[in-house]
Amino acid sequence: MVSVRSQQLAAIVALTGAAFAAEQARMAQIKARETMLRSQLASLDAHRQARAAGLEGAADTALRGGADPLWHQWIDRRRMALNGELLRVLAEQDRVRAALARAFGREQATIGLARAEHAATAQKQARRADHG
Repeated sequence: MVSVRSQQLAAIVALTGAAFAAEQARMAQIKARETMLRSQLASLDAHRQARAAGLEGAADTALRGGADPLWHQWIDRRRMALNGELLRVLAEQDRVRAALARAFGREQATIGLARAEHAATAQKQARRADHG
């Protein structure tokens, strides 16, 4: 027979497990956003390097027409915006990491309590069987 306390602890274990899973999902979303931002920054660098490599010794219309400096300014502004967003994402990641650690600790604590309750119940039943 399962005690009311064991049932309550099982419910709490389920709740803390769900909370931990939710924090893991939040962290996964933030990590995906970080990866996307880092990819966009790398892409900007690659385009800038490819453009610089293509200009070596070549007469370029965009460069002569003055569009190249404007493109470089756009890249610089875009890089600043992406870096700002990356900083916000990394700060959020730190906050979520702390919440994830708390959720993990709560889940582990409730699992430990449930196991201890289960062991105590089994021990009581064994004593009753020995004396009954």
